[in-house]
Amino acid sequence: MILLDTNILSTFAKIRRLDLLEKIFEGTRGISPGVFEEISEAHKRGYAHAKDILQLLQNKKLQIITLVEEEKELANQLPASFGKGERDSIAYALRKNITVVTNERRVLNFCKRNKVTALSLNVLLRFLWEERILTKSEVEQIIQQIEIEDKILIPSKKEILEEY
Repeated sequence: MILLDTNILSTFAKIRRLDLLEKIFEGTRGISPGVFEEISEAHKRGYAHAKDILQLLQNKKLQIITLVEEEKELANQLPASFGKGERDSIAYALRKNITVVTNERRVLNFCKRNKVTALSLNVLLRFLWEERILTKSEVEQIIQQIEIEDKILIPSKKEILEEY
C-alpha cells in the first residue's frame, strides 16, 4: 500500500491525469482520514478537481485507511506546520512501514530524517518515462501542464528528464 497526500492527488487531478497514479502504483492506493477531509472541504468550496478525486473513492480505486488510537496520538505529536492529512499519513506510515507520496518539502525532509519512505512529484515524473508509461516528450508536456494548472514551478525539470 502507498498513501497519497492531498497535494499529489490535487496536482494530477488539476491536469486531469489521475489515471497516471494508477499506472505508477499497482495495488492498493490509500489516503488518510485527514486527506479525505481536505479533499472533501475543497469539493465543498467548489474546486472542480476534488470531485474527480472523490470519484476514485466511489469507484474503489482509492481507499481511506483507518487510524488506530496510537496512530491518532502520534499524528497529534507531529509538527503543527503539517496539514492534518500529512500528520495522519506520516503516523500511519511510521507504524505500518509504508510509503507516503507527497510534494511538500518539509514532509519529505521529515520522512527522510525519520526513515519513512516518501516519494515526491519529481520521482513520479521521472518514473513515468523511465518505465515507458509515457515518453519523455509527454512528461515534458505534463510538467508544463502542472506548472500552468497547479501554479507550481518545477525547477528540477532537467534532473527529471536527464539520461544516466
